[in-house]
Amino acid sequence: MKLAVLGLAALLAAAAPSKPSAIGVTSGDVTDRRRNDNTFAGLEVELKLTGEAAGEARGARATVEKAVDDTGRNLVKEGARPPEFEKPTGQGSPGLKLDLRNPARRAKSVREISGQVEVFLPDRDPAAVASADRFLSGMDRPIASPALKASHTEVTVVSRKTYDAEKKKDEERKKKEAESAGVAGAVVNAFSGLFEGLFGDIGENDVLVRVNDPGKKVFGVEVFDAAGKPIDNAGSMKVGDFWILKFTEKVPADASLRIYLMTAKAVVTAPFSLKDVALP
Repeated sequence: MKLAVLGLAALLAAAAPSKPSAIGVTSGDVTDRRRNDNTFAGLEVELKLTGEAAGEARGARATVEKAVDDTGRNLVKEGARPPEFEKPTGQGSPGLKLDLRNPARRAKSVREISGQVEVFLPDRDPAAVASADRFLSGMDRPIASPALKASHTEVTVVSRKTYDAEKKKDEERKKKEAESAGVAGAVVNAFSGLFEGLFGDIGENDVLVRVNDPGKKVFGVEVFDAAGKPIDNAGSMKVGDFWILKFTEKVPADASLRIYLMTAKAVVTAPFSLKDVALP
């Protein structure tokens, strides 16, 4: 009887549907710009993330390893830069696009596109999020966080007073170029790069965050209210060692800062392979 029960269990396990992959990829819109003069020529293929983890993704990027049209032409661009991580634009998953070479004139489909996607899922690793409650009260001091320490990352919210003081120093250095050549120090150099990279001034409501991130672990920085809801900002930009978060209204004193870190457990890599993608 025991053997019969074990045999039945094995049959049921074999018949059960396999669990869907955590991350999948399907093709979306295809933009075909075949031109003989190669001006703005190329092929753009949209990738859509699927699977149970797609909705959790705070960022993703895709790297193509093989792309061949139905005539056998290689569509992979040689020497292309590694892609940046894309972030969701709304409630959905990040939108990904592959930038490929011109297909052959007579090609009607891309026979194969394969590579890998990297998906940032911070909810899967507690060490992927560092938080600082009431961060405005601790400006000009590095944020104390086990997650930041483990990733060898230092994050400091810079006060307006410090920003104005460093900007004034920078203006004085520019008046004495010969002397400024001998100025040393990581903080001085970092602020100099900030001022040179800015188009205009930092607004009174903006949040300036200096990130010392030698391992390139920081994915993003966000501000949340006391209820744990993200505070809408008017955009953000990165200049050198600085993240600048733009706000139209003053950030509440009880707001918290969250720093997202790309830890090994929070970045999931999955292969993908698409077959016979039709060309328009």
